[in-house]
Parts: sequence; structure tokens; C-alpha cells
Amino acid sequence: MHAFERYLAPGKVAETERKLKALAEVAKANNVSMATLATAWVIAYSDISCAIGGFTKRSYVDENMSALELLEKWTPELEKQISDILMNTPENYDFLKGTRRPH
Repeated sequence: MHAFERYLAPGKVAETERKLKALAEVAKANNVSMATLATAWVIAYSDISCAIGGFTKRSYVDENMSALELLEKWTPELEKQISDILMNTPENYDFLKGTRRPH
């Protein structure tokens, strides 16, 4: 399914906005930007070996480096909170056994 159809098609915009606002609250509660939260979420996934970003400003590098600091605080509870917002958790995933991040 094309991203436009999934998130911005008629009838989908309100749900997409709800998710983005909820993710913004999670970012705010963790004192990070949405970009930092997204980068940490990607890196926390155990099947991702690296996250490569293109940077045009030094501030972007600094912001993305803060994702590593957020990973230090990554918990199963934070993972579940984000997954509950995104509603994309695989079936039978057990948050109590750990996050997607290997320890």
C-alpha cells in the first residue's frame, strides 16, 4: 500500500494526526525531539544494524546523537507506549521479555 493511501487518504488523516500528536507527547516527556525519538526507535529495533542519516547542518548531527542518550533509557514500557500509539506490534510480542533492542 502506498504511504499516501495508508496515512493521508480520505478517512485516514485524523488517525495519522492523532498518532503524531501522541508521539509528540512521548518525545516531550522524554525531553527529545520527534526526530530524536524516531531515530532511537529505529536503532532500538534488533534487526537494524545501523541507521544512516544525511546531515546538512551540524545541529542535525547533534540532535541525532541524542538518540543514543535516549537508547540508554529505552525500556519495555517506552517501547509498548510507542507501539500502542503506532498500532503495529507483531502478534504474540511480549513486552515484558524486553524491548526490540538486544541487551
